[in-house]
Amino acid sequence: MEKQRSTDLAPSRKLDPVVRDELTARFGRCFESRPIGTSGNTWLIRSASEIIILKRLDNARPMTLLVPLFDQLHQAAIGPRLRAVFETQKEWFVAFEFLSGELPPQSSESWQSLWPQAIALLPRLAAITNLQLFDLSSYWMAVIGSFEFHDAPAESLKRRLQASSVPGPFGLAHGDFSPQNFVPTANGLLLIDWESAGRASTAFDAGWLLVLAELGLTPQRTPTQLIAAMEPLGLDSNALKWSFRIGLLRLFWRARTLAIDSQGRAATMTRLRQLISRELEQAD
Repeated sequence: MEKQRSTDLAPSRKLDPVVRDELTARFGRCFESRPIGTSGNTWLIRSASEIIILKRLDNARPMTLLVPLFDQLHQAAIGPRLRAVFETQKEWFVAFEFLSGELPPQSSESWQSLWPQAIALLPRLAAITNLQLFDLSSYWMAVIGSFEFHDAPAESLKRRLQASSVPGPFGLAHGDFSPQNFVPTANGLLLIDWESAGRASTAFDAGWLLVLAELGLTPQRTPTQLIAAMEPLGLDSNALKWSFRIGLLRLFWRARTLAIDSQGRAATMTRLRQLISRELEQAD
């Protein structure tokens, strides 16, 4: 479900022997099991027959809901193919095909053709409404609502969100719709890392993408350019505003809780404070 990235740094976590036995039974002898990503819950597995990406999922997320979603995403040419699902010692593991596509450098003009493909995925996700899905909007409202930001603007924006209802319409949201999860393939742009997916406002992913753009994390695209590109989607303006605001607090929460370098954390939080203050100045 995830392409290999040479810059990934992951905590050292060896696979449990029981997990290795499961993999051997399904894919043959494993010659390599290497942690990738930063969570410590993802491994690249190389066997005699193929390369797969193994992920350990939070057992609070029902696999009875996720497996049909993973299958539908692959059939719709949006996500990678699910290869196996198994439970070991009350932990869920899912194995996906390895996607070898590589993103171009941030300065590459190739992004000019990738961005239209990425934007075109948003309405395709929003149209998936025929599955039982995890309530992503409620989940993030609960996370943010219980978190002490120790920052006056962030707390004010949190209270503003808590005082409003989650705007619809609703559909499938990836949950981390960002360039790092795009994979160019011969069949078009695919999305990886679906473990955070769920039901949310149809503008949820668009709002998150705009937050990343404000921090300069969308190659070759500014916030203004992305808004122009998303205009034909007809997103509800209130839903986009709500999604952008909760995206700001989600990223603030990440900056406070995830293991990142202190310089990067300080720069991110300074910019987020500026953006949050700007939002607080706007009337709803």
